[in-house]
Amino acid sequence: HTVDVRFKENDAYLASEATRLEVIASVFEGGSGSEEDPFLVKTYEQFAEIATQKETVIGGNRYFKLIADIVFPDEAQAPIKEPYYWLNLDGNGKKIINAKIKSSSGWYAGIFERIVGTVKDLTVENAEIIRTVDEFESSGFRVGIIAGDCSREVINCKTQGTIKLEIADGEDFGPYTSAPYVYLGGLVGDGSKVVNSSADVKIIVPDTAKRKYSYELICGGLCGHFSGKGILNSFSKLELTGENNNCGVVYKAKVCGLAGDIRNSTL
Repeated sequence: HTVDVRFKENDAYLASEATRLEVIASVFEGGSGSEEDPFLVKTYEQFAEIATQKETVIGGNRYFKLIADIVFPDEAQAPIKEPYYWLNLDGNGKKIINAKIKSSSGWYAGIFERIVGTVKDLTVENAEIIRTVDEFESSGFRVGIIAGDCSREVINCKTQGTIKLEIADGEDFGPYTSAPYVYLGGLVGDGSKVVNSSADVKIIVPDTAKRKYSYELICGGLCGHFSGKGILNSFSKLELTGENNNCGVVYKAKVCGLAGDIRNSTL
């Protein structure tokens, strides 16, 4: 919106002069989105708007800070879309509670699809992340409770919940001739730095014994895939189980308490 503002006449301004101010309506409790003045998030409705803000901050970063626990609605929600800016979330010691996320497409799934930024001081309780597959339309995907991918840092975060993979009956890999990679992690599906964080996650994979689909399962208590600056002072509790206590047919599997696949990193 734009507003015309007329100044009171004095030696510097005449009454006929006007200037125009750009007015940006914010859905948040306050803040401008900068590092010094982050957007303040108090409700689920505000949280769901995190990825929708226009890019106005130099450097491509937008900053958000929780000022209350965020309780998700009972109905399953889609992941928050990857924004076109670098998203940085300060949990401020608050919680995300009862997040139920269901996704059927794309490379990334979690509360957020993908975060190109830092997440810190956040607790997630009783999350349920469901990734369904009707057909492997890609070479694979990454799923985590916080995000399918976080390319910077996860610092002082805790998650607790379930990740469930659901695969429909099928005859082949779709357009692919080799087994797709499926990365599942209790914090993020793909990570590059994890510090002072933990995850308590149950991963449920489908009974594919009667299906012709197969895939390469790579899962870890913290990250499915990890490559970067290291996992420091962090731990996880991972339970891997199968639908009807049967994991069915998996082409290949890598399972680890911290990360299923670690490349060029330190622990």
